[in-house]
Formats: sequence, C-alpha cells, structure tokens
Amino acid sequence: MKKFLVGCLVVFAGLFGVLILVIYFTPQEEKDQAAKDRVNRLQAEKDTAAWLVTKVVDRMKVVRSKLPTLTATSASKKCPFMDSTAVQYLYTSVKEMNQYQENGFVRDSTLYSDGPPHSRILQIIYDNYGKSVSPEEWDRAEVSIAARRILAFKYLGVYVPLVYEAPKIVDDKKFDSGYFDGWIILVEASTGKPLGHIRFEAFSSEKIENSRIKVGVGPLSVPITGEGIDQKMREDFRDRFFEASDAAVKDMVRPL
Repeated sequence: MKKFLVGCLVVFAGLFGVLILVIYFTPQEEKDQAAKDRVNRLQAEKDTAAWLVTKVVDRMKVVRSKLPTLTATSASKKCPFMDSTAVQYLYTSVKEMNQYQENGFVRDSTLYSDGPPHSRILQIIYDNYGKSVSPEEWDRAEVSIAARRILAFKYLGVYVPLVYEAPKIVDDKKFDSGYFDGWIILVEASTGKPLGHIRFEAFSSEKIENSRIKVGVGPLSVPITGEGIDQKMREDFRDRFFEASDAAVKDMVRPL
C-alpha cells in the first residue's frame, strides 16, 4: 500500500510538473516562435521585393541598350500583328530608360521635360529603387505589386521626343496648347528587341473646362475664376498624348 501511495505521488508530481511546464514555458516558446516567424516573413518579403526589382531593372537595362537612335529624318518601321487589338504595352520613355545605367540607378531630375508623366507602376519602382537599393527602405508591398505588373507586360512603348512643349496658361481666357512631336518604339519586353517605330504628334484640346464650374480656357471661353484649371490643362494634354500614341501604335501593328 505504501509503495502504491508513493507511486501515485510520483505520478502526480510528474503530471504537476508537466502542467507547470505547459503553463510557464509553452507560451514563451510560442512567443519566440512567433517572433522567428515574423523575422522570416519580413526577410522573405525583402528577398521577394529585391528579386522582382532586380528583374525589372535588368529588363530596363537590356531595353535601353537596344533602342534605335531616331531623328527627324528617320523612316517609320511597321510591325504588323495578326491581331492588332491584342497589343497591350507599358508606357515609358527614353529618359526613364536612361536612368537604369550599368553601374546603378541615376535619377533624372528633368524626367518630364520631354513629355507628360507616363506609367505610375514604373514611377513606384524608381521612387523606391532610386532612393535606396536596399529593400529595408522600400514600400515592399507596393514595390512587389508594381514589379509583378511591369513584368507581366509583353511589350513596352518607348517615347522618343523630337519637340515637346508643355501647355501653359497665357491669361484668364487663353492658353498655349501642349505639343509633342516624336516617335514611339514598340519593344518586346522580355528580350528588349525593338519591333517597330512610328512618328506621331499630339496637341491639347481646343477648349479645357473645369468640370466643377463648367468654364474653361480656349478660343470661345469665359474668364477663369475657378481653381484647378492648370491641373485640368495638364491632364487634358496627357489624355490627348496617349490617344495620339495609341492610334499611332494601332497603325504600326495593323495587318498588311
């Protein structure tokens, strides 16, 4: 009987000890494991973002190295596709491409002096990568999404300006139209191979209205008193610019 009681006490002590371990040690182990998982997850985010941005940067370097030199006397080169409506491309420009140098990223402070802003997702990459090559300082989620979208495009449309004049307000009833004369080069994104190029022009609308107050600047306008017309003027030219370039690309890839 005595041995039985001693055995029961030993078993009870053992169970009590296990219970104490569960209560006092397991939560800390879980916390430690959660902390390790968090560190691993953050490192995986950094590694993924860095890998994706490297692929984007390498692609841009290849594209830049293969772009043809086009002048006012160059001839158009068409590249007919079987289905011209299926050609989806990412807007960029020679100046954007030139930021991706072999020895690193060189930010161009005059980036939009040759045309209106282009792709937001490319801007996300060079805003982050141009600030630091370390993923530590990036908005990694935003960068990764942007990079995946960039890499999904089969084609790039690269603008080459010959003449560019930004639109500007002259007085409360008039504005000088924006003007672009230049080329767009269609490039196979994965290889950097130029497929064709075509010249086009773009102008502002004849009249630009502030949608809130329904007045504008232009030949038949009333004086401007509302705010935001300057922004509307830039947006209008950007829209007309892309309409003109899209029409040019459709002409370039139209089946013969």
